[in-house]
Amino acid sequence: MKGTNLLKDSQVKAAKPREGAYQISDGRGLALRILKSGAKSWVFNYYHPFTKKRTSIGLGAYPDRSLASAREKRDEYRTLVLSKIDPREYEIRQHIEEKQKRNSTFKAMADIWKEIKLNKDIKEQTVNREYRCLEIHLFPAIGDEPVHEIKYLTVLDAIKLVEAAGSHETVKRLCRLVNEIFDLAAARELVESNKFGRITKEFKAHKKTNNPKLDISELPQLLSVLANSTALKRTRLMIEFQLHTMTRPNETAKAEWTDFDLQEKLWVIPAEKMKMKREHIIPLTEPVMLLLEQIKMLSRNSNYLFPNHRKLGTHASPEAANTFLKRNGFKDKQTAHGLRSLASTALNENGFDRVIVDACLAHVDKNLTSRAYNRAQYIEQKKRVFTWWSEFIVNAAQGNVSLAQGIRTLRLVN
Repeated sequence: MKGTNLLKDSQVKAAKPREGAYQISDGRGLALRILKSGAKSWVFNYYHPFTKKRTSIGLGAYPDRSLASAREKRDEYRTLVLSKIDPREYEIRQHIEEKQKRNSTFKAMADIWKEIKLNKDIKEQTVNREYRCLEIHLFPAIGDEPVHEIKYLTVLDAIKLVEAAGSHETVKRLCRLVNEIFDLAAARELVESNKFGRITKEFKAHKKTNNPKLDISELPQLLSVLANSTALKRTRLMIEFQLHTMTRPNETAKAEWTDFDLQEKLWVIPAEKMKMKREHIIPLTEPVMLLLEQIKMLSRNSNYLFPNHRKLGTHASPEAANTFLKRNGFKDKQTAHGLRSLASTALNENGFDRVIVDACLAHVDKNLTSRAYNRAQYIEQKKRVFTWWSEFIVNAAQGNVSLAQGIRTLRLVN
């Protein structure tokens, strides 16, 4: 094309400095600029696509950028101008985006993910536990890597190590966390797409096992052990209290006296203490009131019903019940969480309304109708259920050895 590629390599090389800076045109906006010092560089001269003002942008020094390379860059910029894009603004935007990508490491995105989770009112303990999982298993491999540079196989290899150690639940958690974090990165346009959406398919399906629980006919055996064990009385009281109230180990261990209305015989667990972030009301039966009398004597003026016997300012460990069960012949037979299943089985087998039973267990409701009904907390219906269950427990206690009976002749160790 006439007026295009006017220069030759020999001309560029031979160009000499003058008293002032000047340019030699190669055509179509490309020019070689020679300074008084003799330094040479390429510039692209063009008209701004909107303001129509004449402007220029540097393409790099000669000979670092050759004549052929300068022409390629000129053609690229001419295409931008024809597309109504200013090359200078384009380069600035590209630089900013690249800088953002470089600063958007996997750890940085995980920190943003953590902040979002906490703002959604998810329990801090839960979020911290999942973040710690990332710290242990993924940060060493990809924590400092920009998300757009992270390779699928690098992440896969890191999680495969966890699978090889037999930590199947951790594998499942890591796959979910990686997926969530890359969904976030894709939403912020730091990666083109989330390539980890199907990473769980790389791992063998692990058959989930339910918390082991005794047959309901074996409840007398458990109550006998609770009454006669030489373990700390407060631990045994905690287990029977949990059994009567159908609560989770965490909810029992963290129970505070301020949550109890002993006059109305109600335990109102605040939403922030519940797994599903919803207030839960438990009617207190007569056996539970008897348990509370004994618990009060052992709580040593603590805010908690079950204070930690080593650190009085904190609550007992939620794992204390499981430890007791393992040490007293119930390993692989009964877990603390499985105590709730004992209650559920007995209640459902004896014809109680499943919706009411779910309300007593603070389960998530299955449909909108039951959710609306649940706002009334089914207090009267729940009272009947909890009363029946407490009587069932006491009747199951062979020889009246239930701790709820407060029998003085029991061998109890404080």
